[in-house]
Amino acid sequence: MPGRNVVENISWGIAPSLAFGLGRPTKVIFSWQRLEQENVPDYGMPRQVYDYNPPVSSSNWYGLKARDYENIKQDLLSAIVENTGRHGLKLRNLTRYGSTHRDSIITAPRFVSGSTDVIRRSDWKSRDQNDVIFANQTHVDFDMMAGSINHAISAGAEISREQETNYNRVEDSATVLPDTDVYAPNPDDPYTGNITRDGAHNDTSADTMSLYAGDNIFAGQRWQVFLGLRYDTFDATHDVVDAADAITNNSRKNKALSGRLGAVASPPPSAGRHGSGTRHRVDKSRQRAAKNP
Repeated sequence: MPGRNVVENISWGIAPSLAFGLGRPTKVIFSWQRLEQENVPDYGMPRQVYDYNPPVSSSNWYGLKARDYENIKQDLLSAIVENTGRHGLKLRNLTRYGSTHRDSIITAPRFVSGSTDVIRRSDWKSRDQNDVIFANQTHVDFDMMAGSINHAISAGAEISREQETNYNRVEDSATVLPDTDVYAPNPDDPYTGNITRDGAHNDTSADTMSLYAGDNIFAGQRWQVFLGLRYDTFDATHDVVDAADAITNNSRKNKALSGRLGAVASPPPSAGRHGSGTRHRVDKSRQRAAKNP
């Protein structure tokens, strides 16, 4: 990374898609996105060193090459079905599945107790996490005329389920971690420890459901009114499982009803013409003044 020693981000991805029925009333689109990253992560510098004199180089990295890493793998699958019918009716359904795994060990630089120039490497952060999401949305658009008023109506429903598992890891108790100098850290210091899962983990799941409807009302050339209503439910659980399989459960449920109301008034067409004429007369006056200074 620019300005930081050792740190780097390497990623690649692929995103193919396949469509059927293009140019027809009903079309189906399938897509897949694959993304992978292999990074040397960075938790920056201790806050205190910004006040040091002489200053500590901002390029210093305090991790261990032999231990710090970050690997991410993500898959995203989508299926879209669209149907355009007569009389301004359009129906769209989106189904999506996503899976992400992040595996990382990152050194958080902290000072050795009582020291202002020696950094310890014993404070590290682990992420051994799987995330999965499934979502579906059905949306409909409909245009209609009621006398001289045009209605652009939309409505839909959404459901989703998210799941996350994060595994706890521990380092061998006999591991000896080399400290390093705040001014001249050595990222090549040897590391002989081992970091493994200890059986503890956190499990989180969340279910959401939403219903919504709205109407954009066009009354003549001057007025536009927006109306909307949305209802959401959210149900989440979070289980903390320790190394002995004892579970501490937390849960939460929420419901919310929200609305939207707004209006836009446009100036009459005559106002635009008057404004244009005034600007035209001003421009003519400037031209005459330029010719006759």
